[in-house]
Amino acid sequence: MNGFSLPRPGLAFGPYPQRQEPAPALWLAWADRLGQQLTQPASVWPGQRRREEARFVAAVQAAQPVFQAEADLAEPAATLRAELLRHGLTPPLLQRSLALAATAVQRATGLAPHAPQLLAARAMLAQQLVEMDTGEGKSLALLMAAATAALAGVPVHVVTANDYLAQRDAEQCARVLAPLGLCAAAVTTPLDAAGRRAAYAADVAYCTARELGFDYLRDQLQQGQPGTPPVLRGLNLALIDEADSVLIDQAGTPLVIAVQAPSGLDEGLLRAMWQFSASLAESSDYRLGGGSQPVALTDSALVRLRAWAHTHDERAAHDLRPAAELLRHALWVRHGLRRDHDYLVQAPDGDDAIVLLDASTGRTLPGTRWSRGIQQLVALKEGCTLPPATRTVEQITVQGLFERYWRLGGASGTLRESRFELFAFYRLGVTRVQPRLPSRRLDLGVRLLPDEAARTQAVIERARDCAARGQPLLVGTLSVAACDALAQALRDAGLQPAVLHAREDGAEAELVSRAGAPGALTVATHMAGRGTDIAVHPAAQDAGGLRVLACALNPSRRVLRQLLGRTARQGAPGAVETLLAVNCDTLQGLLPHAACRLLVTIAAKSMTRHGAGAHMLARCLQHVTQELLTWRDFRRRWQLVVQTRRSRELLARARGAV
Repeated sequence: MNGFSLPRPGLAFGPYPQRQEPAPALWLAWADRLGQQLTQPASVWPGQRRREEARFVAAVQAAQPVFQAEADLAEPAATLRAELLRHGLTPPLLQRSLALAATAVQRATGLAPHAPQLLAARAMLAQQLVEMDTGEGKSLALLMAAATAALAGVPVHVVTANDYLAQRDAEQCARVLAPLGLCAAAVTTPLDAAGRRAAYAADVAYCTARELGFDYLRDQLQQGQPGTPPVLRGLNLALIDEADSVLIDQAGTPLVIAVQAPSGLDEGLLRAMWQFSASLAESSDYRLGGGSQPVALTDSALVRLRAWAHTHDERAAHDLRPAAELLRHALWVRHGLRRDHDYLVQAPDGDDAIVLLDASTGRTLPGTRWSRGIQQLVALKEGCTLPPATRTVEQITVQGLFERYWRLGGASGTLRESRFELFAFYRLGVTRVQPRLPSRRLDLGVRLLPDEAARTQAVIERARDCAARGQPLLVGTLSVAACDALAQALRDAGLQPAVLHAREDGAEAELVSRAGAPGALTVATHMAGRGTDIAVHPAAQDAGGLRVLACALNPSRRVLRQLLGRTARQGAPGAVETLLAVNCDTLQGLLPHAACRLLVTIAAKSMTRHGAGAHMLARCLQHVTQELLTWRDFRRRWQLVVQTRRSRELLARARGAV
């Protein structure tokens, strides 16, 4: 990476750097990836790679004593910064920069960065995504990569999961960067435009993808307006914590700036379609599916709808498409969306009564709404005040946002399952960094149980056993409703579980701090997965460490791995186990009917993960993962069509104004 390729505001990249060209097609990117794998030189094969990594780490560690001997790091940082601005991140300068960053980290935090963290920081600066085991110090690796890029004059955005982590990590980063003459700041929801502009002006800005996306959209809306400087300094370099969650799970999340529409959705037609949907029967009138068409109307339903329109609505009789679309949405809301699973109901009398839930993290998505009448239909379903109809003035997806960055890097504990998808959509490779210490995690396997009652009883038995031994237990569920139901069953059995889900997010820090105490029992959704560091008490370590019990099957294996990764961190002891009820809705929805019947037979024989049941589950999840990839590719291509059409409309309006 030479000085001319470093993205930063200036003559080479313009005052507001960002990419314009779309990402390549899925099949083309995969073909390119295969070609790279077949033609890569022998020097990058495993043996040579390990030796090269050892030489790099030795060079960085050899340079550290020079900086450690300095009482003040400001002068060597200024000298190094001038060389970086002149020559860029050449290998020798990269080694010295990471050595300086590691020295600053050690002085500010008392933690000496180890070899895997140094390798991870280098890989992220080389536009790689790094898979590091949970507890291996991804935050420090991200910090060192950000500090090195900032020394080279590149404005850095570090993307975190939520405002709390952004503020916490920005404060730590500021302490590290201050001796180097650099600064860091956090961009959080309460900040106004001036505060955001000041935060993004820092050398390193910590923020969430949501805040970053909305600030980018506001810049696009204000582009060309005199006297209104942009909030961002362009899209230069983004370093993403939990990269697979942001780049894959949240890829299709629309970031929309909307204004209230004076004449929006036909409320009368909306209410009529909601009532009409109650009279339809599955199979004969509609079929529930997935992907781009979750509900399909049959000819029988269309005939009934046309007859209704001729009697009740002349406009719908002339054009049946709006009524048919609303009817499909009404059926999906009635039969597909579930309270405390897909959304929460808060303040029923307000416009923001319906709060969406993130399927991958279990957290709320404040400010995010369904479009095309779905939000209003959910409000009707729950008896809430109908939110006003809105008109979109600017929008982009999370994937579209990060495709516009000149350089990307990031880290996560679960990347290998999605490495081809990440390369196809973002042209990012995945590098695995080996843990510093061997894992002591005990995998107790997958246990199939006939029904949910048997699974609940198994959870109670394990909770009592852990409490007797003083071992903390974390139980993972799929939804808020399932979490509450299991917690109540544990209370009825005489246990006292702590509950962590989207309704209790205000007490998250306190609940997490107590989850590693001896004999602690915590029931949680996937909120307890990503970004949750549970400190295990020494007495609990002696009792076997934290035990994690997964009681749900998620279509994404990465989400399950994140939950199981809460235990046995940094060489500590721990145990994981998965309990699945064969008759649960999630399993029935993922597997064919014949497979479910076979699993019932297997469950009756108490077969574990070493039997046919676990093998069948793994194969089915692999098939579901491939279907999700196909759907995400379809969604991406559709977004490109929508963006192209919108760009043409804006161009036509500009020409008309001229």
